[in-house]
Amino acid sequence: MPQMYGIYNSMRKEFQFGICEPTKLRAEKKLIEKIGKDAYKWRFEAKLLPKVKEVAPINNMKCVAVIGSQKPTAIQESICREFVSDLVNRGFGIKTGCCKGIDQIAMDEANKINPNVVFVVLPWGSYERQAIKKGNKVEIYNPKIHTEWTESVYRYHPYATTLKQGTFKLQARNYGIVHDVVAALAFPSNKPNYGGTGQGMRIAQGLAKRLKAFDYAGREILIGFSEIDKEESN
Repeated sequence: MPQMYGIYNSMRKEFQFGICEPTKLRAEKKLIEKIGKDAYKWRFEAKLLPKVKEVAPINNMKCVAVIGSQKPTAIQESICREFVSDLVNRGFGIKTGCCKGIDQIAMDEANKINPNVVFVVLPWGSYERQAIKKGNKVEIYNPKIHTEWTESVYRYHPYATTLKQGTFKLQARNYGIVHDVVAALAFPSNKPNYGGTGQGMRIAQGLAKRLKAFDYAGREILIGFSEIDKEESN
């Protein structure tokens, strides 16, 4: 995987803005596009993103998939953090797709406790790399290898044949997140069919995974996840 540049905030000591570019100059130009003249403030610097080593995602650990809206409500974020914290403290891994919103909220909460139990599935190598921390395990969708992921888009997505290439990869990635977990936790938007999160939910139901979901108001909309509360992790 080629090394990529992001924007590092030296005050907060973290990468910001979701920028991932092959050169320092392109990263700086992207920052200017996003925040204008503020890009010239001393605290912002284009730096190499941390190297990401691709590994097998599960390694026999029991994991729970966390998927959801890019713009979750405050109550959805609160519930997500509470679940993730409890699951990690009880020995479960957290598996997600690194998307802005719920995915990265789940990653952030789990990384505070143990980054070694965070499993990330990417649609392509440069996707949201700045959110990945040292210790996180990464798997990248490869159509030549992950044929079941590809087939899942045609099986579960209502408009599979009309999807653009990037969107198709994102939907295939959903199968990679869900297929080998013990359960799934979802926080969809209020869009028809639950928006992009709906694909992950359909896959979870199709694979008979235990699924618990909370809508934008924090109301539970699917049942079948409570058994995990009684199950001990490895």
